[in-house]
Amino acid sequence: MGYIIKMMMRYGVFLLFLTVILISACKQPEESPVQKPKVDKTQLLNMIGKAQSLYDSLEISVNGEDVCESKYWIQDSKWDLFLAIENAQAVYDMSDVSQIKTNDALLELTDVYDRFNTVKQKGKLAEGNPPIEEDPPIDDPPKEEPVVKDELRNAIAAAKAKMQGVQSSVNNGLDICETEYWVGKEIFDTLLKIIAEAEEVNDNEDAKQEEVDAMVTALETAVNAFVPEPGKWRGIALLSEEIDKAYDLLDSLQTSENNDGNDIHKSQYWVTDEAVSEFKEEILAARDVLNNPGASQEEVDNARERLIAACENFFNSQQPGKSEIDRSILKQAITEAKTKMNGVVAAANGSELLNTQKWASEEMFAALLAAVAEAENTYSDEYITQEEVDAMIPALHAAIAAFVPQPGLLTSGGISYTFTGPRDETITLAGTAALSWAKNDTLQISVIETFDNYQWYVNGVIRLEEKGKSITLFARDFSVNTHSVTLRVTKNGVPYTKTLYFSVE
Repeated sequence: MGYIIKMMMRYGVFLLFLTVILISACKQPEESPVQKPKVDKTQLLNMIGKAQSLYDSLEISVNGEDVCESKYWIQDSKWDLFLAIENAQAVYDMSDVSQIKTNDALLELTDVYDRFNTVKQKGKLAEGNPPIEEDPPIDDPPKEEPVVKDELRNAIAAAKAKMQGVQSSVNNGLDICETEYWVGKEIFDTLLKIIAEAEEVNDNEDAKQEEVDAMVTALETAVNAFVPEPGKWRGIALLSEEIDKAYDLLDSLQTSENNDGNDIHKSQYWVTDEAVSEFKEEILAARDVLNNPGASQEEVDNARERLIAACENFFNSQQPGKSEIDRSILKQAITEAKTKMNGVVAAANGSELLNTQKWASEEMFAALLAAVAEAENTYSDEYITQEEVDAMIPALHAAIAAFVPQPGLLTSGGISYTFTGPRDETITLAGTAALSWAKNDTLQISVIETFDNYQWYVNGVIRLEEKGKSITLFARDFSVNTHSVTLRVTKNGVPYTKTLYFSVE
């Protein structure tokens, strides 16, 4: 009975602690200027209440004869149910918890609740009839109660589970990645030390029940103080955001045809080719750091700061145009026409082209090329009038509308070649110009014939993630230069190799 009273007092403190948490959880959070998805915690709160009611109604008994008929009893410890309620309450109290994590906590608590609710039994002691405790025989010495360590073992397991995946921090979480969790080093070391001490008591066959109970209490205290938080190192995510902003800025600013601003209207701004080239190099340097899993916090922060400065310098490098003639709409139409022709092959009917390729008749190509050439001459004419520029725009738009590419009729995917012998052979990339870095053009290479295995090499470096019959490359993954893709295959033990050279401009 002394042990039961002690347990009731301990859990009474816990109930008081839980009540404070529930009251604080009911407080309305301040409105945040950032609209976040609303997380529904109603079911979790209801289940916490049901589980707590079940917890309060259960008593520990050997056979239920010492438990009143109005209550329930179980033989094992209530520690699992206690821990499940505590963990669910911790999730409920998190202000930035996700719906997924809330649902997971609900499922875990429901499982434990169902397990305890299934095994509970009604007490056998009639109301008002306390159990009769028989005095031990005078001649027999009192028997020592066996030391029960089930609760201690459960507490050790729960403490280890709570430490799983959590790191210690000496810098208030600033040295921990935002996708991971941390606690202060002192709290981390304290729980680690108490777990070690608890395991010693558990392994000690001569340990007293008082020692076991004291160690359970110490573990509970240390676990309650062990509250992991998300890391505060946001360097990687912020660097990625800055790179996206840099790409958007690069696409938004225009260049001058002759790099002098004479073709840009005075109401608009432009940047030099040199500024564009320097800005691209800064973006590529930042991407190198982003893609380096071993990059330090200092390297990530420096890369982000450099890119922010580069964006500011690139934006401030804009100059006002010098022309009285507004050629911007005409320039947009010329760019649209060239983009529409990019990657399209001139063909009679497309019967020899794959369905991932586009083709147009030679007449369509000739008409659009002629319209683009005339529009470019108009654009470059420094003596042109606004009326002549405006008149050229609908004519070019009509030529663009008349240019309707069709997919090839072959059913394989990508630019494809059949291997004819075990020799190195240069492949001509037919039907496409150099890849545009600014537009981030895509190059896809596929293999029609089936081989035993495939190995793709890009600039001589194996792409372990590309082992199938095709590979897709993006212009912005490369510098402005000439590059190579090599495919090595074997068939019936015979090696075959082909190499493709392409350029990025």
